[in-house]
Amino acid sequence: MDKTFRDLCNETSKVLNNLKGDSNREQILKYMMYGICAGGNSSLALQLLENDNDDDRIKLLQNTFAINNYTSSQQRLNTYRAIITDLTDEDRQKFIADARGVIFDTKQMNNSGLCCDENGNAVEDSIFHVINNAQFKHWDVIEYVSNASGKPRLNAAAYANLSTSDKEDYVPMRYMYVVTANGERIQIDQNDYEWLSVLVAADIAKNFAMAERYACEVWRSDADNHGKAHAIRKAVIEALSKLQAIEYSGTRQLIKHLDTGTIQSWGQFAIAKMEALMTLTPAAFKKSSEDDIARYLDLANIFCLMDDDKRKSYIKQEDLDGYRGIKNEELKGVDENGKTVSPDKVTQIERKNYLRLLGRTLIKNIAESYGLDTIIRSSTPLMERLTMMYLSAKP
Repeated sequence: MDKTFRDLCNETSKVLNNLKGDSNREQILKYMMYGICAGGNSSLALQLLENDNDDDRIKLLQNTFAINNYTSSQQRLNTYRAIITDLTDEDRQKFIADARGVIFDTKQMNNSGLCCDENGNAVEDSIFHVINNAQFKHWDVIEYVSNASGKPRLNAAAYANLSTSDKEDYVPMRYMYVVTANGERIQIDQNDYEWLSVLVAADIAKNFAMAERYACEVWRSDADNHGKAHAIRKAVIEALSKLQAIEYSGTRQLIKHLDTGTIQSWGQFAIAKMEALMTLTPAAFKKSSEDDIARYLDLANIFCLMDDDKRKSYIKQEDLDGYRGIKNEELKGVDENGKTVSPDKVTQIERKNYLRLLGRTLIKNIAESYGLDTIIRSSTPLMERLTMMYLSAKP
């Protein structure tokens, strides 16, 4: 048999997935059974031969391909993780930084997830919006790939020499290299899901501030309108779920919400995070580090202590209008008596009331986790801040 077992699996699984009453079903099944026997999987071949139902045979074959493909993918991922683990910290961080460039199409992004200019100065604000039309360099390690099969990739110089009509057949492809501890050079394209998944997981685990940038870029409206990290969203969400911060580890709500693909901005992410934190009891906050508590107080400050004009620089009107909850519901509100107002009847004022309620409740829950007597008597900067915010946020 000229074809290997893997060749047969890859080639014929595509055909089987499209079979709908095809007259060649029996012929294809026999061909596959022969291939499986040649590949040494006698157990599977026997199951196929003993089963007279073509639909059952096809299902068995498809399940086998799915398992084989999954196993191969896991083996590759384990190999890539081992390669990254074996690198020095300096080299690992360099390749992680390059992966950011490939994913976000920027020459430089700092550990806070902000695009930078050629001097390393951030050109984006804390909610990932470009500041005053500032400029930053896009990722410039690019090859050009033809839409037609069989044509070689072109470097920038070769692409530049093409005619205008010929250029229409090509699309740019960002890529980078990882150099192993043994000196092997591996090229990674912007569509290399498995390699980028490993690098992104390492990035989120090492650089916590990057988590929010990736989280804000896994959304999808349609095939042509999506976040820059949507192609690797499963890897991003899995990496986020392993973080110790309680908005990720203490409740699955934020992870499930991100998985819906509806969170399209930092403002919407902040609301989703707040709603997830509301599902936790005050005792859950005792497990948090002081750095995490400080982050939650920063968030609460935006929601309930800032005036409306200042809050708009973080949570914009379009964030409120476009927000969709975990069940795809619009943002609700709270009236002047503290009663919930459904999304179909809510006013903008009532939505702002709801944001303030989220902020006040978060401060209250954090204060109660420590005990009011404890925070009032404490002289640490964090506890003094918490005390002041608790007193300021009371209705």
